[in-house]
Amino acid sequence: MKTKENVTLYICEHCNRKMQIKNAMIKHEEICSKNPKNVSACSGCIFMQEGETNVYYYHPYNGEETVRKCKTFHCKKLNKDLYPYKVVRKGLLSEYPESFEGMEQMPNKCEHWNYTEEPSVGFLKTFG
Repeated sequence: MKTKENVTLYICEHCNRKMQIKNAMIKHEEICSKNPKNVSACSGCIFMQEGETNVYYYHPYNGEETVRKCKTFHCKKLNKDLYPYKVVRKGLLSEYPESFEGMEQMPNKCEHWNYTEEPSVGFLKTFG
């Protein structure tokens, strides 16, 4: 077994991941899924409507048109189409800007966020 002494470790402030390379840790902290700036308020909100759409693009190698199914997100309260931070993190926004025209990034905080609906009358009769 080998052991190293006096090794500098860089620890993520958000997920406690450990790395020995400073620049790698700086890049990780920017895209860390537990970083508060990367968490959207839309997660679990009753106004968030998830859908699916087809995206058409040309394959870079053979030039054939390819179809791919992608998730879509729509806020019913604000009546806006949204995309998650994951799109920015993966560089999809700069690579396929036409796919995200008319959309906004999901906000970190939202005054309209709500995670529960009022129970319906039938629900109260059944479980009340």
